[in-house]
Amino acid sequence: MVWLTCFAAAEPIVTTNAHGQYSIGRYLSILEDKSGKLEIHNVASPEFSKLFKKSDAENPSYGLTKSAYWIRFDLDTRRTHQHEWLLELSYPVIDEVILFKKQNDGSFKKRVSGDMHAFKTREIKHRNIVFVLPSDTSSIQTYYLRLTTSGSMQIPLTLWDKDIFTAKDHEEQLAFGLYYGIVFVMIVYNIFVFFFIGDKSYLFYSLYLLVFTLFLMAVNGLSFEYLWPQSPWWANKSLTFFAFAFLAMSLLFTREFLATEKLLPKADRFIKIQIWLGVLIAAFSFLISYAILVRMAIVLVFPLVFTILYTAVRSLKKGYRPARYYISAWSVFMGGLVIFVFKTLGILPNNMFTQYGVQIGSTLEVLLLAVALADRISILKKEKEKAEKEAVNAEIYRLKNVEIAQALEKVQILNEQLTESKTHLTEANQYLTELNDEKNEFLGIAAHDLKNPLASIILSTELITHYYDKFSKEAVIDKVKTIEMTAARMRDIVTNLLDVNAIESGKIHMSPENINLTEFVQKICFDYTERAQAKNIELQFQPQVGDIAIFADKQAVGEILDNLVSNALKYSPCGKSVFVKVLKKNVQTALIEVRDEGPGLNEEDQKKLFKKFARLSPTPTGGETSTGLGLSIVKKLCEAIGAQVWCESREGAGAAFFVEIPLAYAQSTPAQTSQTGAF
Repeated sequence: MVWLTCFAAAEPIVTTNAHGQYSIGRYLSILEDKSGKLEIHNVASPEFSKLFKKSDAENPSYGLTKSAYWIRFDLDTRRTHQHEWLLELSYPVIDEVILFKKQNDGSFKKRVSGDMHAFKTREIKHRNIVFVLPSDTSSIQTYYLRLTTSGSMQIPLTLWDKDIFTAKDHEEQLAFGLYYGIVFVMIVYNIFVFFFIGDKSYLFYSLYLLVFTLFLMAVNGLSFEYLWPQSPWWANKSLTFFAFAFLAMSLLFTREFLATEKLLPKADRFIKIQIWLGVLIAAFSFLISYAILVRMAIVLVFPLVFTILYTAVRSLKKGYRPARYYISAWSVFMGGLVIFVFKTLGILPNNMFTQYGVQIGSTLEVLLLAVALADRISILKKEKEKAEKEAVNAEIYRLKNVEIAQALEKVQILNEQLTESKTHLTEANQYLTELNDEKNEFLGIAAHDLKNPLASIILSTELITHYYDKFSKEAVIDKVKTIEMTAARMRDIVTNLLDVNAIESGKIHMSPENINLTEFVQKICFDYTERAQAKNIELQFQPQVGDIAIFADKQAVGEILDNLVSNALKYSPCGKSVFVKVLKKNVQTALIEVRDEGPGLNEEDQKKLFKKFARLSPTPTGGETSTGLGLSIVKKLCEAIGAQVWCESREGAGAAFFVEIPLAYAQSTPAQTSQTGAF
């Protein structure tokens, strides 16, 4: 059956150079196909043309439906110079979207997208569904869209100039990054608080935030783009799975935070039933159709809202003060959640406020719940202090009626407990002292290693400034080169210090890619040719026959090799050799070896290898400087990319550093010649 309605032709979308964004909802003609069996040749025929209905909504929305929807619109790009436009459907959880365009021979070219297809098949790799529409300067183009979904049918369509779309996308990505960054920080913070004080509320709150974040990422299309792009099945199932997991975790957190088992035992039994219901539905969500699960989730939202707010109000009436902030937090969040549900049902229009109301509400909720948890801890602390005081008074009263020996035994037990607490405090203070010492050592090394180069620069500039007329041109150039080399040393020192700080603070972002390891190591060796020649050192590159491919972060691998080759040259005497080898160790890993003919390392030095600020007995042979951070950076970067690093050395016999790194899944075809050579 086809939904029959009065015919009204929609105006064509006319693009101009003055505008780069068009919300095209009111330029659409829409046909509901309740049977879902119509084909493009049916709906494009003259007899079906009159069955299309002109849209009167900016963002058409039809709620939960099993019907297929056909969209028709005309595009006039004859007044613009752009080569192509982008059509964006900003509702990423549509199962399938097919775009049809009529060809000159009467056939239709179609392009398919949607979250039931692997992400890699998308024409534009974006969390939303985006199609490229080429400009046509000769005529108006007619397009058809067929949309099907087992969830809510939302059709927010926008036509974009490519550059403006890119700028808009960058702003959205920044906003998402800030939002999910705040939530991630709160998750980590609350986990740390849980481990520190042992209050399960913080653990359940962290799990609640984690599940809710994954649910929102599924709604926003981010999880399909970044977490499981090759699994359309899980991309669909994860939305409902995390929805019911969120229901269970929010009630579990509510039960722990409001202490309903103690304060509201009757309500607590009802909460436990809902928790188990959410857990069971989430567990069996893989066996139930998506359409049924979406309807069940929407139905269960309202009991969830009622249960949480009811128990919070009852707890507040019983004098439980943290419930004040809890009511405020959940009221704001539930407002956003209900708005989102009404948007999904088609009751409210699809716009920026209804689409992102949940994120706005959850941000305020996170802040208010943080205050609520802090207030709860404060109350529990006071109650604990009061209970301890009462317990002490009771103990004093009891001790008056027992023998002195029993009293002394109790005092001894208390003393042991106090001693244990003092030990814990001493250990904590020791840890803080170590951190402070490390900070002072960090600053001391920076000040020491930068002071001499800076003084050298100042001296050179003063000599040039005051005596430039007494120096020859060559002498001035030498002074400038001295300044340049000294500044480069300072840059290297600062870079090492910043690299250590970035790695330890987790600010290093790894972007793995396929790397031809043989060519990559060869280039690194080539870059160090001049430095080796300056010390009359022969730098030999000895690869295995054929290329070796790895899958890792290119910058991290480069920094690992830079540090190892630089160290080998730094500690090698003039006239010696440094050997760099690359080979395939086994079917899973490649091996990089950097071997020098320097003084080698004694047992004491080898114990300190890869530690920060390590000062070893060998010294640079050409007057170079060392911060003691290079090998520490190598160790941490190897751990970050899943590689292993170790050293083999004997005093007086040089040192060899090895890096074992996983191979890429697809190896390149082996070459027939070796690239062995000296640089």
